[in-house]
Amino acid sequence: MVLKAFAVRHMKAKDISVDTTVNEAIWARGIKSPPHKIRVRMTKDDEGMVTITMAETEDVKQTEAEKKE
Repeated sequence: MVLKAFAVRHMKAKDISVDTTVNEAIWARGIKSPPHKIRVRMTKDDEGMVTITMAETEDVKQTEAEKKE
């Protein structure tokens, strides 16, 4: 997978976890036409594990929390 190879190269980690929302976004249009670009957020914890999530979903959660306050 290209996304995992990118994470290994740039985040210098061997243990990578891809969120299900990212996987669904990649496979949404099927195997023949994957998206050309996708915005993701990569976070690395203290143990060296990299988690890949969608960038937009976290922004939406933050704005919803701000609206409630």
